[in-house]
Amino acid sequence: MNTFGQILRKLIRIHTPYTIHGWAIDIGFPKTIVYHWANDLYYPPMDRLIIMAEYFADVSGKPFTELLAMFCVVHPLAQQITQRRRAIAAHP
Repeated sequence: MNTFGQILRKLIRIHTPYTIHGWAIDIGFPKTIVYHWANDLYYPPMDRLIIMAEYFADVSGKPFTELLAMFCVVHPLAQQITQRRRAIAAHP
């Protein structure tokens, strides 16, 4: 499974004419924060995920909900929840 940073870098590369820093300026996020997200050092909060999904829905033509789900599935919090649910299911 791809990481959040890999997905973000791919979307920027395929659907925009920008580098990571150029895209950060275009969307209005701090360049260092976007760099950290793109390199899986930090993960964006939900409000930023929504903004990114809206942005990429506009430029890619993909459905907003598909993009948001793609971002959320690889988010570490979602992965922790999935692991806990599997552990609970394995030990009823």
